[in-house]
Amino acid sequence: MLIDIEEKKKKIEGEIDAFSEKFGSSGAVSVFKDGNLLLRRAFGGSTENSRFVMTLECDFYLCLMLLLLVQQKKLRFSDKLSRFIPEYRYADEITVRNLLDGKTGIRDFFYGEIMRSAKESDSSVSDEERRVRDAAASTKYYSFEEVLSLIGELPLESKPGTEAGRGTGLYPFMRTVIERASGKSLWDFAYENIFSPLGMKNTLQGGEGIEYTILFRNKKPLSIMPDPDNPYIFTTDLADTEKLLAAVFGFKLLSEKNFALAADFKDDGDHWGLGLGDGYVYAFFSLYGTSGSGTVYHDFATGVSIAVLSPKEEKYIEENGSYFFFRKELRRALAEEFTFPRNTKMVRYNKRNRVGAMGLEVTKEQLDFVDDAKTTIAYAASDPKFKLFVEEESGRAVGLLSLYIDKKNDIYDISIVLIDKRYQHRGFGKIMLEFAVDYLKKAGAKRLEIGVNRFNLPAQKLYKSVGFTEDNVFEEGIIMSQKLDEGK
Repeated sequence: MLIDIEEKKKKIEGEIDAFSEKFGSSGAVSVFKDGNLLLRRAFGGSTENSRFVMTLECDFYLCLMLLLLVQQKKLRFSDKLSRFIPEYRYADEITVRNLLDGKTGIRDFFYGEIMRSAKESDSSVSDEERRVRDAAASTKYYSFEEVLSLIGELPLESKPGTEAGRGTGLYPFMRTVIERASGKSLWDFAYENIFSPLGMKNTLQGGEGIEYTILFRNKKPLSIMPDPDNPYIFTTDLADTEKLLAAVFGFKLLSEKNFALAADFKDDGDHWGLGLGDGYVYAFFSLYGTSGSGTVYHDFATGVSIAVLSPKEEKYIEENGSYFFFRKELRRALAEEFTFPRNTKMVRYNKRNRVGAMGLEVTKEQLDFVDDAKTTIAYAASDPKFKLFVEEESGRAVGLLSLYIDKKNDIYDISIVLIDKRYQHRGFGKIMLEFAVDYLKKAGAKRLEIGVNRFNLPAQKLYKSVGFTEDNVFEEGIIMSQKLDEGK
């Protein structure tokens, strides 16, 4: 399908500006299509050359560096921590793979110990002061010796390899393994193996006095200054982040094999420094106790890549039981522009796709003809005779199908056919209905009957395209049917 790139570029730029105003966001964003720059856009007072503060002590960078050491054969997934941290009493029970999985059982030293102690002074400060104090404390440098003095003798919270929990307790252990396995400081290893090879010349160690804005109760902006003595804090810009984006998803850092291991999301949508959401694989750059200072995304199906940097926490808005924020709206807008049937699958509603399924929307006018997604899901949960499917395009939820099967009473119904308003008129509805007819036929149906609102002309056209014909026409509705011949 031909795509008017210039027209789409103008539309996306307008949406970025609208989202920035709606959520009070600021920052800079780049969008690529098939590796080619589509647009760069600064918003909310930032410029394309603005610098943004980051930390190496986040899931993405720590997991990436561990995997690089595996590639360099300086680490094995099966290595016990005792090889590098013999002074930790539980080191012989925990492996490098446990670190990557976040299944170590190691206690959270910051929220579990430091913040618990700080809580004793809560009554002497205002809520705003406490918020700033806690956020600033999270950016401070804590040596491994300090961490061990806090949690080194405490029992594990769970058996290694069982329960996931990516608390701050993991980070000192991950960084210490990296430093001792490589024989370099965390910064030197990152610079020599990531930033320098990628030509990220504007990525510099230290915070350079750059403020980061946190939000007090999702409303009031408050400023913090990251600890200038923290050796893991650095600043970067949009141009360098674009280089990182291309390298991560172009397999220039990790081999395809190790990238596949890192992106093995299974049911949780989160793995070794990478995540999966709205059809995008992403790496999230968090600044300690905040909602994040940057993200890079890539959609392998559409070829769309995004880099987003921000000097402030994101404000969110609740609408009809769902939460929206700048990055989410941007992802949705780009998906709307570039998602077409390519690798469409019908998948049973499950833990992995439930968030996408519940977020599906139809137009206000269509609500006269079809239940919304959450209502459909609730009805399906009430009766095991309902079979609920999510239509996915390369992992992105685009539609919802509810079938009702009662073999004992010979009832086979197509209950709900819902295509998200962003992906209508692209062929997804026909794919869904063809699946529904075939599924019900295999389940034992000999004839299908469906009621359609008389004024819902698009739905009537869709049903006719897969073999339904009109039987009876009433004041408000039409009965359509299809005979499922064995030889058909």
